[in-house]
Amino acid sequence: MNEQRSPEPAAPDWRHEILAALLLGVPLGYLFGRLLITWLLRAA
Repeated sequence: MNEQRSPEPAAPDWRHEILAALLLGVPLGYLFGRLLITWLLRAA
C-alpha cells in the first residue's frame, strides 16, 4: 500500500519536458514548414 501511495518524482519531470518540447516544437515546425514551402515554390 505504501508503494502505491508514494508518488513518483520522475512523472512530472518527463511531462514537463514533453510540454516544453511541444511548446518549442510547434513554432519551430511552423517556421520550418513555411521555409520548406517557400523553397519548394521557388524551386518549382
